[in-house]
Order: sequence, then C-alpha cells, then structure tokens
Amino acid sequence: MENQRAFKGIWIPAHIWENPKLSGLHIKIWGEIDSFTHSGSSCFATNNWIAKKFNCSTRTVQRIIDLLVKENLIQYDSIKNDELMVGLKK
Repeated sequence: MENQRAFKGIWIPAHIWENPKLSGLHIKIWGEIDSFTHSGSSCFATNNWIAKKFNCSTRTVQRIIDLLVKENLIQYDSIKNDELMVGLKK
C-alpha cells in the first residue's frame, strides 16, 4: 500500500460492529481500508496484499470486498491490474 498512515488502532462504528452479515474478517478488512482512507482519500491495495495481511485467499478477499460494497460500506473507485482503489461510503 502506498498511502501513509499513523496507525494507532481502529474504532469500529456500531452499524458495522452490529451488522449480522459481517464476520470478524469482514470487519478487520473494513477497518484496514478505513485506516488508509482519511480526509476523503481512497485506499490502494491488491487483493493479494490484503490476503497476505489477513492470512486468507485472494478469492476470500474478493468476496468480502463484494459484500462490503453490496452493504454500501465501501465503494469501488477503480480496479486496474488487480489493484483495488476503494473508498469508504460516507
């Protein structure tokens, strides 16, 4: 990931924490995206980078991203050569 961050932890909003459609891994990946999307910026990451970070398959990452988009928690800004640019829905 090219974006810089000052990682101090993750605060999870109640509407995410209490969403019965989201597993712990969904919430962790949402939190990772949130930690890189400050001041309206987007997060650039490959599915492979996310998969390695969370010790899961790239297919699992894709399914999680798809559900986060479907739940209107993130939005795709663009996809290029497996690099995903996502932003949080505000």
